[in-house]
Amino acid sequence: MKRAYRFVCLIVAAGILGVAFFPQRPLSAEDGDPESPWMEIEKAARASTLSELAKLVYNQAFNFEGLSATTADEVIDRMVRHEELYRRKSTGGVPEINVVRAVNAMLDRFDAPAYAYTDVYEVRRLQLGMVGELPSLVAHELPGSEEADAKQSINPTLSPIEAVLVAGTLAHQKQHNGEFLFTFDEQLKRWSDPQYGNTLAVNDARVEEVRASVEKGALTMSPSDLLDLPNRFLDDLGIHP
Repeated sequence: MKRAYRFVCLIVAAGILGVAFFPQRPLSAEDGDPESPWMEIEKAARASTLSELAKLVYNQAFNFEGLSATTADEVIDRMVRHEELYRRKSTGGVPEINVVRAVNAMLDRFDAPAYAYTDVYEVRRLQLGMVGELPSLVAHELPGSEEADAKQSINPTLSPIEAVLVAGTLAHQKQHNGEFLFTFDEQLKRWSDPQYGNTLAVNDARVEEVRASVEKGALTMSPSDLLDLPNRFLDDLGIHP
């Protein structure tokens, strides 16, 4: 029984922080898979089919076994409802600082090391990496908005569905990509001091330490708490029920 509980916890935790690795370029038709997840998301974003778009983004951010259909439907419904309000300009979007807060809160629940925590710089860095593949969703301004008229490259406010995808992808980076495991002070030193930058290379040990903290943290949570993490993630983003 104890082994089964441990197995379920690790599956759930891995799924929550295990969205598709980015940057992951969608395969072209010549590669034999014209409908890769990123291409499907971009296609749905261009068509403005919000229910399909929300499902695709949800599957990227929270794809793990054991999640009840009820939980999935609740989260997707929240995403669609808030996106509709945002597009009607009935409510504001998600400030980028909320993305920082949501990712850091998730890491905190798993007692991740301090260097894993994120900041606005990393949010914008990730958006710049994603916009080429998902131009209809990431850093996409509403027609007629002040941001669109000003042609800003990165808006500090994200759409609700965009925020879920960016935050979920960034959470995944913390478990798989050593380039996202430097403190801001360390990044500054890497940029300003080439010699220091050469000695502070990507550290695989940090990746393993974050993964270990996720596994350990998952074992301290009840299955119900783990399965409620998508709802709490949206709460932290400011996408409320």
